Amino acid sequence: MPSLANLLLNPGKSFLGTQTSLSLRHFYYNLGISLPTVFICFGALIIGALSDFIGRKLSLLISLSGIALSCLFSAVGVNAHSILLFLVGRILMGIMDGNEAVAQACIAEISHAENKTINMSYLSLSISLGFILGPLFSTILNQTSHSFLINPSLPFYLSALALFFVFIFTICFFKFPARKIINDRQHIFSNVFQCCITAIKSEYVRPIILILFCIQVAWGIYFQSASAYFVNTFNPPYSATSHFFLVMAVTFVLTFTVLLRLAVRYFNSYYLISAGLVLINLSASILLTARSYHSIYDACITVSMGVGISYNTILALISNKTDQGSQGQAMGLSLSFMSAGWIVALILSSIFSTNYKFCFTLMIVFCMCAFYQLFKYIKISKSSQSTSTIRDFS
Repeated sequence: MPSLANLLLNPGKSFLGTQTSLSLRHFYYNLGISLPTVFICFGALIIGALSDFIGRKLSLLISLSGIALSCLFSAVGVNAHSILLFLVGRILMGIMDGNEAVAQACIAEISHAENKTINMSYLSLSISLGFILGPLFSTILNQTSHSFLINPSLPFYLSALALFFVFIFTICFFKFPARKIINDRQHIFSNVFQCCITAIKSEYVRPIILILFCIQVAWGIYFQSASAYFVNTFNPPYSATSHFFLVMAVTFVLTFTVLLRLAVRYFNSYYLISAGLVLINLSASILLTARSYHSIYDACITVSMGVGISYNTILALISNKTDQGSQGQAMGLSLSFMSAGWIVALILSSIFSTNYKFCFTLMIVFCMCAFYQLFKYIKISKSSQSTSTIRDFS
């Protein structure tokens, strides 16, 4: 985010021409942010399903190469002052960023049902820390005055270099148990489409997917509105803004490594999802009644805990209801609906950007919708006499 703001909005650092109007800069900025989120909806489905057909390791290598290529496209676009190349890179990044579903499928396959939620949380921890620390590192690079480091395309080149090392590491050290592949590789796109249709129609899968969607909308609204509310309403000192993201990072670390590990010992999945929704609601309530900027920290802690607990529990629940040979499709579908939730959150936050209170009220509304879907799922699960694995993704 900080790099994109400088690259596209700051006339002194932007690669766009000086004649580019402010409104057009904001249009390109919104495109740069939203395009990866839009295309990950499709990329997650395709790459997740592809990993069921050609194997997890090869799918990871293909997607890592694609992300590195997307960084190079964006870097060349910056150096060549070409917004088209830059946006092509952002689109490719969104498509290939679906490899998160492959990583989740790997963890799902090698985990037992009782420890799957905890193992999923370790992956979420690494993603969350990268999501927070990456922009921070990029901001430091953009604020330096060194002649070599001042190049605006440098963050993209460094990202491509880091992905190269990850690619080599994956080749050398990633060992995954071989398994029999049943699916027909020639019908991947039809299988992806069928996967979506069957999931939407399934009385078992649909409520859980909708819960995940509603939680991501609430989380997305918080992430895109709370920091702006924090700055514009209370005008906190500069150090408080950096502390905001530090509190979020520390909360995620403690939630994924300590809290969730303890919670799964004593509570079942339904209680954990309910607790997560209550915490997200509590966060929205804190924001609605905030009287000083210190309250924002309380809201940050509660929403981070709520999302961390509910998200990983839902992923484990979806995985447990899916055949081993279709974990990639299941995780891809989950990631696709997550991204769709973020798109909805982005739209709502943009429409009501001047009415923060209404945005936080929407968080509560979507949490209530998630509660309704959870009650439906519990009712369906209790009424079902079947204990066999659901094969909605096969």
